[in-house]
Amino acid sequence: MSAGGALELWAGVECTVRRVRDSWDDQLMRSGHAARIEDIDRLASLGVRHVRFPVLWERVAQGGEGTYDWRWSDRWLDRLRDHGIEPIVGLLHHGCGPAWTNFLDPAFPRRFAEYARRVAERYPWVETYTPINEPLTTARFSGLYGHWHPHGRDAATFTRIFVAQCRAIALAMRAIRELVPGARLLQTEDLGATHATPALAYQADFENERRWLTLDALTGRIGLAHPLYAYLGAAAREDTYCPPDIIGVNHYVTSERFLDERLDGYPESLRGGNGRHEYADVEAVRAPCVSIGLAGLLTAAWERYRLPLVVSEVHLGCTREHQMRWLRSAWQAASTCRAADIPVAAVTLWSVFGAWDWASLLTRQDGHYEVGAFDVRGPAPRPTALAIMARDMVRTGHCDHPALDGPGWWDRRTTSRAHRPRAILVRGGGRLARAVRACCGRRALAWTDSETDAYWAVVETRRRPRVSPPVPTLIFASEPNTMPAGVLAIRYGACFGGVRCGAIARTLSIVESGIPVTLDDSEIRSFSYVPDLLSVGLDLLIDGEAGDWPLVTGVSTRFHLACALAERIGLNTSLIRPMAGRSTRRVLNRHRGWPMPPLSDAISRWAEALHVRT
Repeated sequence: MSAGGALELWAGVECTVRRVRDSWDDQLMRSGHAARIEDIDRLASLGVRHVRFPVLWERVAQGGEGTYDWRWSDRWLDRLRDHGIEPIVGLLHHGCGPAWTNFLDPAFPRRFAEYARRVAERYPWVETYTPINEPLTTARFSGLYGHWHPHGRDAATFTRIFVAQCRAIALAMRAIRELVPGARLLQTEDLGATHATPALAYQADFENERRWLTLDALTGRIGLAHPLYAYLGAAAREDTYCPPDIIGVNHYVTSERFLDERLDGYPESLRGGNGRHEYADVEAVRAPCVSIGLAGLLTAAWERYRLPLVVSEVHLGCTREHQMRWLRSAWQAASTCRAADIPVAAVTLWSVFGAWDWASLLTRQDGHYEVGAFDVRGPAPRPTALAIMARDMVRTGHCDHPALDGPGWWDRRTTSRAHRPRAILVRGGGRLARAVRACCGRRALAWTDSETDAYWAVVETRRRPRVSPPVPTLIFASEPNTMPAGVLAIRYGACFGGVRCGAIARTLSIVESGIPVTLDDSEIRSFSYVPDLLSVGLDLLIDGEAGDWPLVTGVSTRFHLACALAERIGLNTSLIRPMAGRSTRRVLNRHRGWPMPPLSDAISRWAEALHVRT
């Protein structure tokens, strides 16, 4: 684990055990990883030699203080050793400990350190630890914003939670090193910078100072001269000294923020304040400002602490090519820093098996899944193009997938990475072909409709398709047909999602005019939301999938679907009347898993689109 050799690709498993009031949520259970020891073989298949791996306090000590169940971690860590993979063991990941303690418990640091000692006794061969992931982020979400237990919303609670975690890290590492003298501390934190309008520069200055607090506390920098000494109050005098051996920078597209007091145009969900100003808080990449970027953040961390670095989390919940481009951008940033003699050892592919409901910061269980290197929604985890990219980067340090030719959506002001980006040939005319081309355009996937241009894949929209093996080929087929081997055949149900077209859209237009309509309520059938149908279809094409893939948003009748959408956009649902008949069922078999977002989510997004465009 040194920055002296080649830049390495590591991996990590999303493992948060979060508590919201009396509700608990375990990401290892939701992803299924807790029940699939063969996932360790999948990690090994990527070629990685270091994995951030959870041996979490909440999971091991559920039975009470001093009671430990090591069965799961014994088996999973043994499997890692069998593959020659070195774990970076995490003990607490955005959680506040087992049910019998929490951040505000005065004994929390001591109890946590005792657990850390037990882990070191059990696994003396483990050399690297991240006792608590992102203490500052957890303190903000738990003590300042009220998202997670104990749901504090004031500076005093934030400070108590933050210092309790830093004190716990220091005590834990001392306990571990009594048994494993050479144990290393890899301390992770999100170091995103804050930008602002001139009127809010004071708030940005405060947040930019606050972002260093975890590392300042552990390196002994919080003294009388520290800008936030008075803000921390008496807690600033706690003994938190425990310099990291390695600094881990977690980096997301949401990390850098922009503050704007001009509230017009910002939704209510993005508005907040500090008692002096009300302002919107948005991702800097969506605002008219220049972000620092990961290379700048790594450079700033190096200049401040002069300690070795890793990029300890890289993940983007988005379409496949943007996930790949985000990983590439992190790799390039780390490489840029290494060229400037900044010791960045690795980039970590995070959420290898995906993550659930981070779109709501884990405050709700909406069933919102973000795919990782493997998609776990089918009968078995399915490797995506991210897994292919990871293997290539481990072997050669780069990946040459055609989907990487365009820029990321956060980077649209730059030109394409490729002088002439490789294209997807879209065959056919009509509404479906136009929709595919528009979808490619939104995703910065180059497309062509000319057979004479160079292309790496084909999307066939004609009723009588002409397949093009061995070029990857996607065919949309509403009815089962015999397809040649190697072709990706997308099966779909009754389509909905057009703003001005489609049977459901026409029905809503009639109802909006005050005219009653009658819809069938007897035939239960599969429905496919067009934007998701196109987006998931292109994801599967990029992944290199083949065979029959039924892409179904949900199962309903036309009557119930129209009523649900009409209610969502405020129309009079009494004007939609059921037509009874003999009950029938036309439902596609979803045997390949469920890569489509659920029907309720699609209805919400279509309703929003109708409001925006009408």
